[in-house]
This record gives sequence, C-alpha cells and structure tokens, in this order.
Amino acid sequence: MLSKIIGVGNKIELTRVSQTSSGTLGDIDENKVYVSQVYDIIDEDRIKIAVPVDGRKVVLMPNNVRIDACFYTSKGLYQGRFVIVDRYKEGNIMIQVIELINELKKFQRRQYFRLDCTMSITYKVIEEENVEEYYQIEDLSKELEKEILLPAIALDLSGGGMRFVSRKRHNKDDMLAILLGINYGEIIKQYGILAKVIGVNTSKSNSSLYEHRVEFSNVTSGVREDIIKYIFDEERKRRKKESGQ
Repeated sequence: MLSKIIGVGNKIELTRVSQTSSGTLGDIDENKVYVSQVYDIIDEDRIKIAVPVDGRKVVLMPNNVRIDACFYTSKGLYQGRFVIVDRYKEGNIMIQVIELINELKKFQRRQYFRLDCTMSITYKVIEEENVEEYYQIEDLSKELEKEILLPAIALDLSGGGMRFVSRKRHNKDDMLAILLGINYGEIIKQYGILAKVIGVNTSKSNSSLYEHRVEFSNVTSGVREDIIKYIFDEERKRRKKESGQ
C-alpha cells in the first residue's frame, strides 16, 4: 500500500505524538509539528524516515511512540498513524523506522486545517462562458496582474479554500479568479487560483460587507503544498508567541 502512494523524498509533517507506556517522550514536544522526509520504503507497512530536526536540534523519538504523519505526495496529501519501531545511523544520516498501524487516508478538502487571518486579496468573477478559457491559462497569476480586480479581505485560509469579505455580493456557484499574495519573510509569492463560491452571507460585524466561502478548483499539488506549509509555519509562530518563546 505505502509504495503505491508514498515516494522517497516526500516531505512529512509529524504531529500529535502520544506518550509511551513509561510516560516518556524523549525530546518530543506534544504541541509541535516536526518536519521530516521519506528516506526509503522497506515494505508495505514500514518506511525509513530522516530523524526530524527542530532548528539545529536533532529530535530523537523513542521506540513505541505513536505519531500521526502527514505525507506530501504527487497524489495529494495522505495521513496515517504510525508507531516508531527502530532508530539507527545509516552512513551519516540518523534514520527512524516507522510502521503503519491504521489505514493511510487521503485528506479531503473539508479536513484541511484553516488558519484565521486578515489578508488582502484581489479577484474577479468569471463569466460562465469563459470558465474553460481560464482553466487553460498556464500562469494565472501573471494574467490576473494585468486585469482590473476587486479588493477583498481573506478571513481564513486552508489548502482547499478560503473565506473572505467584500463589498460585492456574489452568488453560490459563481466562479472566481483569485490573486493571492503570500508573504514568505522577505519574499511575496503570487498565486492565481480559480475558486467556486459555496456559500454567501451578510457579514455579522458589518452589514455593508458580504462574506463568501469558496472552494479552490484548479490548485496544483505544488501550490497546495506551498499554502499548507505557509499555514503550518504561521501556526507554529503563533504557538511560539503564545508560549512566550
């Protein structure tokens, strides 16, 4: 099963670590998400992963600890629960062997974690007869930068969609082309995304604004990975700030 979905080099997010019977978690903080990657596939239940690193610190996870692993694959995002069964050094790389203990499942869009935010975006409504044409545009962000777009504020963001408010009210099932700029430190990366309106309401805080929920409809796995990584990074920063670190 694993070899049909997961590939060597796939990025992994390790989360929700549970305690061992002895009550020790080694170097693991239960509130953190650790990043690793697939080093090798042993069989259909066991894989080798690189030992995670937190900053400059190697995170040693004891055997028998259970982890939830989210894999970024060419087929999309998959998550499963694993148990750590071995740890050793292979060449110059510290390896941990993890074994699948439940079914590996693909993330559905409704399962994506949503990040609350206040982010400026711009967008346009696509006429029904032009929708197919927009699907064919190779670099939608560059195309949208040439067009006159409507301003809006995103209230939350996930790998599958977003919620935003604008002064224009749109209809359920309308197709939108959204220009989304994500700030990665000193770099702002622009993404052009097609989205379908799945819900519309008058804003509870301001009756002159309309709140729209949209579902992304043409996001490549690479763009989705970028968005999810940004969300994870922002969530980590917030947790760190809340804990006073």
